[in-house]
Amino acid sequence: MFGKNSSKILSVCISMILILVLVLTAGSPIVYADDPWVKDITLQQDGNGAYYRYTSSANLSLNLGLYDEHGEQVGNTRSFSVVDGETGIVYFLDHTKAYDLNAFGLSASDIGKTVSLRITAKKDEEEKTYTAEGEITLTQPSLTIPDPVDCALLTHAKDIYDISVVSGISWTNGSSTTIRTVEKQNGDSWEPVDGDHVMTSADGGVYRIRIETCLGDYYSNTFTVHVPEVNYVLDGGTLPDSAVTAYMPDDLPVELPVPERKNYTFGGWYETADFSGSAVSSVPKGSEGDKTYYAKWAPVDYRIHFDPNGGNDGAASMPDQYYTCEDTKALSENAFGYTGHSFAGWTADPDGSGAKYSDGAPVSDIDPVGDITLYAQWSINEYDVTWIDGDNTELYSGKTEYGQTPVYGGETPVREADAGYTYAFAGWTPEISPVAGDTTYTATYTATPVDYTVTWMSDGKEYKKETVPYGGDVAEPEAPAKENYEFAGWDAEIPATMPSENLTFSALFIPTEYTASFVDENGKTVKEVPYTVETESITPPGVPAKEGYTGKWEEYKLTPGGITVKPIYTAIPAEETPEEPAAPLTIKGNRSSTLGYKENQTFTADTTGLPEGAEVHWFVNGEDAGTGSEYTVVGPKDDYTVQAKVLDKDGNVLSESAVQAVKVKHGFLDRILFFFAYLLKLLLTPIWYLEGVL
Repeated sequence: MFGKNSSKILSVCISMILILVLVLTAGSPIVYADDPWVKDITLQQDGNGAYYRYTSSANLSLNLGLYDEHGEQVGNTRSFSVVDGETGIVYFLDHTKAYDLNAFGLSASDIGKTVSLRITAKKDEEEKTYTAEGEITLTQPSLTIPDPVDCALLTHAKDIYDISVVSGISWTNGSSTTIRTVEKQNGDSWEPVDGDHVMTSADGGVYRIRIETCLGDYYSNTFTVHVPEVNYVLDGGTLPDSAVTAYMPDDLPVELPVPERKNYTFGGWYETADFSGSAVSSVPKGSEGDKTYYAKWAPVDYRIHFDPNGGNDGAASMPDQYYTCEDTKALSENAFGYTGHSFAGWTADPDGSGAKYSDGAPVSDIDPVGDITLYAQWSINEYDVTWIDGDNTELYSGKTEYGQTPVYGGETPVREADAGYTYAFAGWTPEISPVAGDTTYTATYTATPVDYTVTWMSDGKEYKKETVPYGGDVAEPEAPAKENYEFAGWDAEIPATMPSENLTFSALFIPTEYTASFVDENGKTVKEVPYTVETESITPPGVPAKEGYTGKWEEYKLTPGGITVKPIYTAIPAEETPEEPAAPLTIKGNRSSTLGYKENQTFTADTTGLPEGAEVHWFVNGEDAGTGSEYTVVGPKDDYTVQAKVLDKDGNVLSESAVQAVKVKHGFLDRILFFFAYLLKLLLTPIWYLEGVL
């Protein structure tokens, strides 16, 4: 045990590992050329340890520091003053000479660093910096504290560094003149460690040594007793609470734990980061120093099942998809369909709650990772429903969900009446039904024909009046009757159906033709002359001659139904001489029976022996055309006949010529020739004559 005033002579030297005695690795020292301030600056070592040397050329304040290969300072800055001409050799890590040990305050973390020396010299307000190019590598030798303690050595050994424990170390009380006590840090306090203590893996921690000597009590710098560690590179895994994290050589072998990692299967521990070699299951006997083991993992394959969740068309099913938590591939593209719906992604619950995944989302989005059934989610489609009038004018529009029956929300459609119909809204075409896509409905109307009147007039009076709807049949009424007339139709064409206007039709009549029969005294017809109620007079035939008598027709009146006119004879007294009958009538002169188109021709009657009071009448095509001894047919276009008759004052035919037939050339070529002849005549006619005519 450790105790004060013990007389036992310290017989065992405690071998401990101190930190940071430097081993020189640099080559020859770097000697600076003459400088106004500092020269001959070197960084080197000899058998006594590492040191630096310099020569000053002025009174200076110096700041010295060690710097690593990255330019970062290692340890602390050492400051002191020199005088002109001063030469110094300073050991800064030495445990055998009475020099200032560990002047730069190095620590265990600096072990292995390669450093160089940098000096900043200050004179008055001016500064210069010098850097020795030589480099040394910091290493970690051991140090043995003898018994009895060398007071001169202990004076400088109070800066003892960390001691690495490779195997079990024990300590006991020192000599009667030198007492050593090992103390372990416990929070902010230090507690003595029992004497004759053998360290185990549980004794790692921060310690210091308190030494009572002839010079008084000294404390070393704190040092860490390092128990070999077992380190694990878990790559996301976790260790059980019982996992070994340190070991003592005497405890080996030590079984390694089995870690866990979500969504992975443990594949063993490896001593290399690339998992080369074989897996290990324990820290084997004979191991030394810290150990690091790398956990190897294999991701678990999980299944994704796809459920259509009501989809009723498209693919009947989708193949399951497999993935791991490391996959970045996309979810299988949706192959399901649902009439009237659009695919809205996947969820882990049929009702759409829970995590949502878009079509083709990366499988890395699945949370939590594991076997999962994804249910298709569907959004009901909305379709455009448009309501239009018959002229394609939009009346109303809106959106309606699939399967819902659309409702018209506008005003009742109205169609203006036209000339033929009035209109009443009747509904829509096609018939309104649940929506299955964009739909257009067109307003339909019931058309009612407009009524119009048809008036039938007869002889200036309304014969019949009726109402007929537009487009209705127009029925011709029974023919009206008019005494002594025959119905000849209506004054306008009668349409088959009623137009969009009132109609009036007037009956047309032609007089009924009656016959005036002139008969001889034996009742034999001499001539029949037609007449109507509109005929004012007729031309009777000549009275048949009767020898010894003069004759005339009896008085007659043109009455409806026809008449018979008989001759009346009066005996001629013997002493009277009857008038000579008129000579036969002839047409004189050269006449052509064939004429050109619109060629005039004049006819002359031989009026020799014309009775007193009688005159010549010219009949063209059987119509009385004029009187006189001459008659000119002007501009005839068609064939015609000419006859001359001598009529007395009572209209009795006394004599008549033969009928003269005239042929008129009226073909297309004949009319063309006439046109050019007429045009030539105009061109040759003097202007003054035309002006006079016009």
